[in-house]
Amino acid sequence: MFASQSKRGLTFNDIIFINNAQARARSRSAGAGAVVNGTIGALLDDSGELVTFESVDRAHGALDVRAQSPYAPMGGYPAFVEAAEAYCFGENRPSLPLRGVAVSGGLAGIHHAILNYTEPGDFILTTDWHWGPYQSITDETGRKLKTFPLLASGGPDWARFEETMKELACEQHNIFLLMNTPAHNPTGYSFTDGEFIQMLSLCNKLEHPVVLFLDVAYIEYASPERKNIFRLLDRLSGNTLTLVDYSISKGFAKYGLRTAALFALHRDEEVLEEFVQIMLLSNRGTYGSVSSTGQLLLEALYKKKPLSDSYTEELQQWRHLLAGRARIFFETLHPGLAMPYRDGFFAAVASSDPFGVCEKLKEEDIFLVPLNKGIRVALCSLSGKQSRRVAEALNRLAEKENLSDDI
Repeated sequence: MFASQSKRGLTFNDIIFINNAQARARSRSAGAGAVVNGTIGALLDDSGELVTFESVDRAHGALDVRAQSPYAPMGGYPAFVEAAEAYCFGENRPSLPLRGVAVSGGLAGIHHAILNYTEPGDFILTTDWHWGPYQSITDETGRKLKTFPLLASGGPDWARFEETMKELACEQHNIFLLMNTPAHNPTGYSFTDGEFIQMLSLCNKLEHPVVLFLDVAYIEYASPERKNIFRLLDRLSGNTLTLVDYSISKGFAKYGLRTAALFALHRDEEVLEEFVQIMLLSNRGTYGSVSSTGQLLLEALYKKKPLSDSYTEELQQWRHLLAGRARIFFETLHPGLAMPYRDGFFAAVASSDPFGVCEKLKEEDIFLVPLNKGIRVALCSLSGKQSRRVAEALNRLAEKENLSDDI
């Protein structure tokens, strides 16, 4: 009755939360061991418990309570930004000048960038397979989403990408590219160096202002060599501003602390100073200053080398376990059903009826996430045994429907 016209009648209806709630309810009646919950976008161990890193938890527990209590500076603690830069880029930091600010989780980085580098009504260009909240963020900010095929013939459709960029160049001041790589959600696809170079070349070729936003939320669960893409950013001409969104949620298993760093890379110091100022304004006008706890935690971990080294070892172990789950899943899954996968939390299966398939899987106590073009399987939340069970169920269903190349 009091809501604005644009919001009237809307309800929160997120399929991930709905299917997760159904899986939990089924577990209470059927028993946890009987139910496969492949909806959760967080890393779980083989017993279904949330994974945290002992090294990170030790740094967290040692933080001074009083130091965590004040508001942080609006752009974040400089030591946090330094630590986030070191973890994000590692040995692959490009030579481009760089500035960073703290933001309230990776989603805030996306929100702030879209709000500040596009105009109401502008299109944001991303891949056809994408994280659902990209649509929500564009809706909330009065923008629109436009997509190009991510996996046409096994890789990005660069001809369509270039064509769409040229169209947008005729309609809006900035072309905003929202790219989730490496370890893409929901497919697990990662751009190769060659594919990344192709994208950069097309940005240079256009001679139009481009904002290249790299959502690297899952980068720590990709093969370490995937960070080579950062070195390639030096190939960009001055018409492209690169933004890199790095969160402590997945890589450090601190989802609830809502802490991230957004980095800008460009040769022009005025462009970087403008970035800092508009991000400070957006922090102040939306979420306020960012969690002191999350920032102080990353700073403490980074400064204590033995703990940081232990974290690196733990991360490698969990990365290896996740890769093992993916290997089991794809070795079991019918090849005709598999979408290309390279790294990360999620795998995807193409389907002409994703919602119908997911409903049928619920009859076997398997809960997944239907998307517009297929089904997301959260390998991060499944044991190896469950990964095989899901693949076998998908195979059976495909054979039953006589659609073995597209369930």
